[in-house]
Amino acid sequence: MNQKLRQQIFDYLNQRYIMSVATHEEHPWIAHVYYALEEDLTLYFTSSPTSTHAKNIIENTQVACAVTDTDQFELGKRAGIQLTGNAHKLIDKTQKLNAISLFNRRIAQAGKKTNIEPLDPTTFKNAIYAVEPILIKYFDESVFGDMKYQVLELIK
Repeated sequence: MNQKLRQQIFDYLNQRYIMSVATHEEHPWIAHVYYALEEDLTLYFTSSPTSTHAKNIIENTQVACAVTDTDQFELGKRAGIQLTGNAHKLIDKTQKLNAISLFNRRIAQAGKKTNIEPLDPTTFKNAIYAVEPILIKYFDESVFGDMKYQVLELIK
């Protein structure tokens, strides 16, 4: 596996805070969520279990996600992440506490870049979902030049 590419993807994701998650059941649906991530590139997000995307994940675990900067200029160097993978709701208490810890570190890291408060594990009511990427397309014209992007396939 390409460790350099994996690290570049982690670094890119670690500097951003919002991703779009696309799900599909009866019809396609997309939601924008704050996320946290593990070094193995597993992404976590929180949501109400009654939201459309959460209900869709129960029926179909396949998701597509995108992460990019919202302030890119049309003619500037473009960069972003597109990925496909499988999502599931965390059930295990230890996994949930780990994800909450990751979120709280990300919130502290973000400072004023986000408007969310730290999560309190004793009062937190929403569900936590994990996205395990299968394929990640990382495009960054400032890094890859004319090649524009590279693809990382993950086998779990």
